[in-house]
Amino acid sequence: MHRSQSTMVCLSDPASLDQTDQNSLLLRRKVIATIRIENYKSITSLPLELGRVNVLIGENGAGKSNILEAIALTGAAAARKLDNEFLVSRGIRVVRPADMRPAFAGVDPLSAIKVTVSSNEDENVLFAMVNDNEPYSKWTLSQPGDQVEFVAEQGGKIAAYLQSVNVSAHSPRELTDTLKVVSAFVEVLGKELEQGKKGLNASARSSNEDSPEALLMSVIHDKTHKYLSGFITYSPENSALRTARREGQIEPLGISGEGVSRLFAYYVHQAKGGQGIDPDAMLRAQEILESLDSSLRVLGWFDGLRLVNESKDEALEIRDFFVDESERFFEYSSANEGFFFLLFYFLLFASDLTPPFFAIDNIDASLNPGLCRSMMRELVELAKKNQKQVIFTTHNPAVLDGLNLDDDEQRLFVVRRNLDGKTMVDRVLKPRNFENLPNLKMSEAFMRGLIGGISSSF
Repeated sequence: MHRSQSTMVCLSDPASLDQTDQNSLLLRRKVIATIRIENYKSITSLPLELGRVNVLIGENGAGKSNILEAIALTGAAAARKLDNEFLVSRGIRVVRPADMRPAFAGVDPLSAIKVTVSSNEDENVLFAMVNDNEPYSKWTLSQPGDQVEFVAEQGGKIAAYLQSVNVSAHSPRELTDTLKVVSAFVEVLGKELEQGKKGLNASARSSNEDSPEALLMSVIHDKTHKYLSGFITYSPENSALRTARREGQIEPLGISGEGVSRLFAYYVHQAKGGQGIDPDAMLRAQEILESLDSSLRVLGWFDGLRLVNESKDEALEIRDFFVDESERFFEYSSANEGFFFLLFYFLLFASDLTPPFFAIDNIDASLNPGLCRSMMRELVELAKKNQKQVIFTTHNPAVLDGLNLDDDEQRLFVVRRNLDGKTMVDRVLKPRNFENLPNLKMSEAFMRGLIGGISSSF
């Protein structure tokens, strides 16, 4: 299958990066490496070491959704929006505050929900959410001033890296990428100084607020918040996907699948260029549409998607390869539901307007097992190409066959409850041998109970 080889950022001069481009570039460099969740529903203390594409399997009630909700709650905290309306729009099942803490013996019903986030840049950020459990009370961060705790000394590691770049050991492209990052850092640091260094954390202020390390940590602090604040758990539904006019609270794509046709129409308009459209934006839109068309061809019958009436976002038509030439296009709303789900997923991964870090609950919904396998392989490639980080949940064994566990960026986890009922997570590494069955597929191993995730009571 042909894929575009174009890079995400087509800029040769770092000085030409405006503030939006700088922030976008910095966010794309970041990947969440570890998340530790404490005191959330069935979770008392759970570390999760993430890759770029992560799949959670486990029996019903093991706590997969609790993991996603805890991360979404952290994203809401990073966005400074912990009201119930915002939490619901992010895919969180809002219940009484007391019920959002573990109900195990010895757990304080007023204990803070804590989530510690570590990125590939080595800094640790702790979010501690508290609620007094009184009627109509709201969740708040436990530190009103800075609202996060930082390990500020980690900024020195990044500063040391920037000072130790060996020019002769890097290719021109690698040096250009490094220069873009440095340029963006310098620009943001300058703005921090002009604004009175508002982003500095408490520990940095108490030591030396004018040091490069402290200022650099303030930038990382801002980046971590931006990266997490967009986290959403998507759970698309056929009714929302099929109704082209329907839009949700979240833009551009809602948690139930709203907004697909409008976002597609946006890229069609951008790709045509013209007055008021930046040439780089035009090229990027063309890349996205080409990527979308290429990805959708995992469906053997698919032969194109077009916007018929450009004054109406919902006027989409699909072309069927096997139908007579004069009748090949049919209305969007009459497509099969598997197509709707694939279009949503591929657009979610290809677009620059969707979050860099998100989750999809039940990625296998409405899809044939063979299609699940092909779709997963396609989504892995899109995640790498477009710098997305994602967590999937699934009950379909075929999804596992779409993973390459030799690639450390692709990770599989089994979520389970221990003897005390607490949610635990075990990473599944590529097995060398399953009971002397070296050719056993991961899906078969899952069904046989060899990797966990299936109740022993069945």
